[in-house]
Amino acid sequence: MNAALVQIVDLLRSSTAFDFTLYKPGTLQRRTERRMALAAMGAEDMERYLDLLRKHPTELDLLTKDLLINVTEFFRDPEVFAFLADKIIPDLVRAHPPSHPLRIWVPACSTGEEAYSLAMLVFEAIGALRRNIQLQVFASDVDPDAVAKAREGFYPEAIAQSVSPERLERFFMKDAGGFRIAADLRAAVVFTVQNVLADPPFSRLDLISCRNLLIYLSPEAQAKVISLFHFALLDDGLLLLGTSEEVG
Repeated sequence: MNAALVQIVDLLRSSTAFDFTLYKPGTLQRRTERRMALAAMGAEDMERYLDLLRKHPTELDLLTKDLLINVTEFFRDPEVFAFLADKIIPDLVRAHPPSHPLRIWVPACSTGEEAYSLAMLVFEAIGALRRNIQLQVFASDVDPDAVAKAREGFYPEAIAQSVSPERLERFFMKDAGGFRIAADLRAAVVFTVQNVLADPPFSRLDLISCRNLLIYLSPEAQAKVISLFHFALLDDGLLLLGTSEEVG
């Protein structure tokens, strides 16, 4: 990591609530250079961009948002969710004792689409198998603005491209300009602001879905997160990663 980029990361850590020191340098550099290009600066102008960040808090906020990488959608990677719906979730629901809730954690949940997608699958399996079990989904993200949007549970009409008409009917209410998560589904998901690299994890989990976070972290940070997930999962718990990720 070049000296100017190190200073930018230090500035972000001291001036915002976010610490990007364990992110991959290549990711940090690409996204910083993207903001620099929007400010009409070339890749060689990082010192000048650092000066801009020091003088203009608005640009610092915009860079932070870019580095947080909030990319998500309902049932992202449909083949993954089809496999979950056909094989994984029904087995979890079928084997789960009714004496305690089925517990899922979605770290780096962004604006909530993945957490709600998983909750829908579990609700469908509970209904199909006629199991009397409760569901608790814990969804966390370091970005408070993303968490606030997830809690609100309101999404634009464009989600109809990735959510089937049957699920829109069952799990959403039509609202002006979009769809709002239905009350029973919303009640099953708890959203919280959390830094997975620094804050205590949830525990006694049946499933963790952490997709497309590890690819942005350094090997040191990846190892820390995987170890944390190992601690958080039950002995027979399941870990779902992104299609380009592995536990190493």
